[in-house]
Amino acid sequence: MLSKLNPYFNFDYSRFNLHKSKDATARIALYNDLQNVPCIYTMESSFAGIDFGSEKGKHLTCSMLETLGKDLCRTILIH
Repeated sequence: MLSKLNPYFNFDYSRFNLHKSKDATARIALYNDLQNVPCIYTMESSFAGIDFGSEKGKHLTCSMLETLGKDLCRTILIH
């Protein structure tokens, strides 16, 4: 749903697996600590910028990130 609301999020670039190299991340730490919670999601952003769509090659600005936050909240309200 978020990828339909916001041009800076692409669901196809999402990852839903556990890699050993990510053991120290908040996402994996929460997963390990909250065994009874079936789904834990984090939203991460690239430092390298956008690599798809009409904004390809541009760095994310504060206003772009703000729209992502707003649209993430809208997505949660929709569900």
